[in-house]
Amino acid sequence: MKRGARLRGSAALVLASLAVLPNWGWAERPAALPQGPLDLDQAVRIGLENHPSLMAAQARTKEREAQVRSATAGYRPRLYAEGILRQGRQIGGEDEGRFTDDSEARIVLEQDLYDFGAREAAGRAARFEREAAELELFDAQQRRVLAIRRQFYDTLLADRQVQVWNEAMAVAFIRWDYGQGREELGEISPVELARLESRFRDFRSKYRGAQYDARLARVRLAHAMGLEDAMPRDLVRPDLDLDRELPSVQELRNRAWRTNPRLIAARQRLDAARARTERRKAQRLPRVVGEVGAQRYSRQFDFRNDVEAAIRVEAPLYEGGRLGARVEAARAAAQQERASWLELRQQVEENIYDAHLDVQSWQERRAYAEALVRHRELKTDLARTEYVLELETDLGDSLTEQTRAEMKLAEAKFGLAMAYDRLDALVGEPLASKTEKRQ
Repeated sequence: MKRGARLRGSAALVLASLAVLPNWGWAERPAALPQGPLDLDQAVRIGLENHPSLMAAQARTKEREAQVRSATAGYRPRLYAEGILRQGRQIGGEDEGRFTDDSEARIVLEQDLYDFGAREAAGRAARFEREAAELELFDAQQRRVLAIRRQFYDTLLADRQVQVWNEAMAVAFIRWDYGQGREELGEISPVELARLESRFRDFRSKYRGAQYDARLARVRLAHAMGLEDAMPRDLVRPDLDLDRELPSVQELRNRAWRTNPRLIAARQRLDAARARTERRKAQRLPRVVGEVGAQRYSRQFDFRNDVEAAIRVEAPLYEGGRLGARVEAARAAAQQERASWLELRQQVEENIYDAHLDVQSWQERRAYAEALVRHRELKTDLARTEYVLELETDLGDSLTEQTRAEMKLAEAKFGLAMAYDRLDALVGEPLASKTEKRQ
């Protein structure tokens, strides 16, 4: 009982986090991009409002809500009318041997009074399924936020790559152009000039490829946001707080076992399967039904009931093993759900370890990239000084290498941010409720 109470509390905690999220309304048409530069918060908001995968998840939630009403509908009061058109041959009396009208009409109100818990079990199963669907909707929102952020970062990195190859191409062109004059003066050989040209052509090809990749990254970002025929142009680089305290992997694992939405949803489905098993068992037992009816007859008798009230006991005596087979099928389904839940626990634990190690790895890569940027900045400053003093130097190479180092740092920061987001998603932390600047 205590474990069940804790699970229900965890489910309530994660479901309550849905209230933190905006009330996303589904538009008939995908929204247009906002005017001006696009920031990360805007991209997430548009994606949560428009992406088809979330529309499907919300539709499944509504379907489960309908199943809750349907599951208990059979146990609510039943009011029905019945009409019988009947002809019968009379025995005795003045009309003996003649066929006379013996039709009747009745209206009946029935209510199950006691069913050994079948109704309550059906309601619990439906509620568990609905809660599981709500958790799956929350998990779909989490995965959509992760997808949008990853594509947003990839687009920014694609822009950086364009800048890297553009600078390299510019330096190579200047050298090739300068080399043409030197070759005419006989200072370099035609072979060296051809090498300079091929180097420029190589960088130009890479620059063009980077431009194409940047365009494709924007299309993918638009699709991650649920947009069609749209290409985000200017992106605002997010200000990320990456100096977070990293809890121990054991602490994160234990928290994820309590609050991971997929894991809680799997537990809810297991509880629903067990409730359905209880319902199937109860259907093999008798049930008590209360009945109130009123009727009218076409033939008149001295004594006949026009209003009746009764308590009816229905007990299945023989049904060819149908009810027993349903019980066994429900038990097997519950065992499958339990196996899926246990397997998912292991998967969540593995994902926690992987994400925890990923954070540590990106922290190291970030530290290396920061050191590399400092080194390249010093080299560029030295190259500028030598250039001013008209010493032999190559300022273009220094600037290009500095840009490459800055790209490595941006890649490390975005990778670290995604690793933290992945950990947050695994422990059920609402990603969509975070502001862009997570400080």
